Amino acid sequence: MRWVVHLFVPGRVPSEDFYTRWSPRVESAASGGVYVELFSGDIRKGAGELLARTRAVLGEEVRAGAAPCKLVARLASRHAGGEPIRVVFPEEVRAFLAPLPLGDTGWLDRRRREELALLGCHTIGDLACLPEKELVRRFGAEGRRLAAWSRGEDDERVKTLKLPDRWEGVIEREGGERLASALGYHAAKLWEYLEATGREVGELRLDGPSGVSRIRRFLRPPSSPAGLLAVMTALAGELWRETGGEAFSEFRFVATLHPRPWRQLTLEGKRGGEDLERVLEQLRDRRGLMIGRRLLPESRREKALSLFDPFRLRS
Repeated sequence: MRWVVHLFVPGRVPSEDFYTRWSPRVESAASGGVYVELFSGDIRKGAGELLARTRAVLGEEVRAGAAPCKLVARLASRHAGGEPIRVVFPEEVRAFLAPLPLGDTGWLDRRRREELALLGCHTIGDLACLPEKELVRRFGAEGRRLAAWSRGEDDERVKTLKLPDRWEGVIEREGGERLASALGYHAAKLWEYLEATGREVGELRLDGPSGVSRIRRFLRPPSSPAGLLAVMTALAGELWRETGGEAFSEFRFVATLHPRPWRQLTLEGKRGGEDLERVLEQLRDRRGLMIGRRLLPESRREKALSLFDPFRLRS
């Protein structure tokens, strides 16, 4: 099932890049916090991991809400109460929304709230009780949106975050042990970024003075921080010798990045074709790849593909 998690940090906005290891659909919320779209059968586990990682960086005041859409997820994080995560399941949406004051939703300005108050609407539940035709007659297209929102219906997807296709690091006027230390630092930072965003290095270029460069293209990209450091060190050594070492002013590493492919994917269970389409959509979202599939014969329908948990599935 597709879920939206809203993480809210009072007065602070989490970085979108931080969440791309879990989903490519990440969007800063205008009201504060960040939306992350997940595709998970165990949303408490998925949202719990997001919350734990966010709290490790930004502190214990982070709140999280999870729901089938952005609208309800944002309200769930605001009304989590004493819970670290407030999960609103589809069948609970209307009951969750009903008692919430219209003033807490952020949907309406003061004038519109006063107009609705004259109609006896003070909570979302009151608004849901009004006939949609009456709302449309009074407020036009906005009335239709209000009727949908009061039922917890919001078809706006979390936006797909476009990641940069390159990474750069600069080492200035280093030498000897300091150069080795700087190389280690940049290799660690690049590897951290690769792990966080689910990407890998397709090409690594080291630019030196006077337009001198060394390039490595990878059929098999480095699979560990040590492997990445070894390549960077070899490039630096070649460039150092060619430029006379002491004469250079700076090294600039430029890594060309691309999505990390899935090595193996196994799905099994008792789900239908609709779930399969959702899985394939999520895989395309996560890595920007076309995923092939083989349809099972009718006799093996019970072994059709099922939803997967992205927190257990890693490339």
